[in-house]
Amino acid sequence: MRTALTAVGSDWLRRAPLCAAAVEIAVAAGRPGDASAAASELAATAATYATSGLQAMAAGARGAMLLAEGHAEQALPVLRDACRRWHGIGATHDVATTCTRLAETYRALGDEASAAAEDTRAQEAYELLGVPRPGAEAPDGLSRRECEVLTLVAEGRSNREIGEQLFISDRTVGRHLTNIYHKLGVTSRTQAARYAIERGMATTR
Repeated sequence: MRTALTAVGSDWLRRAPLCAAAVEIAVAAGRPGDASAAASELAATAATYATSGLQAMAAGARGAMLLAEGHAEQALPVLRDACRRWHGIGATHDVATTCTRLAETYRALGDEASAAAEDTRAQEAYELLGVPRPGAEAPDGLSRRECEVLTLVAEGRSNREIGEQLFISDRTVGRHLTNIYHKLGVTSRTQAARYAIERGMATTR
């Protein structure tokens, strides 16, 4: 991740999604200092450019950092704000992941009823996307990311559009497609899209 951040230099808009990913990685690895630094840079970028997407991204990153540090009470309103902003711009996948984190936050606060409600919202969002919830069994051995790529392919997105939405390179999209073709036993984009549509993973655009 540091290599990727170095590669984009001071292009703050390109650095923003990388900072969000850096927060997730640092939180998972138990490196609060790295998470705080990435979240702070993202917050500064969001304050400068003030777009809804950046503000949602920054709030989500800060909420994740606070929760990881054991500050569930402080994380709760921040994550609620992130979820509201993601919902406002129709970012369903981000709504789903934020609801999952909200459920974790409520459980940390001992509010199981609210946690269950957020789990339900997350599940509904994943069903709307047509992809399995992380941890759920994916069809034909596909990974969660492969399901996301396949759904977007079926919606008629190009590799570049898929990469921009999922914050991955065109080459990585191509690698996912190769794996998808192999697992599904298909040889073309059209066949893969048909598979997704027939199984309710996507609808035609």
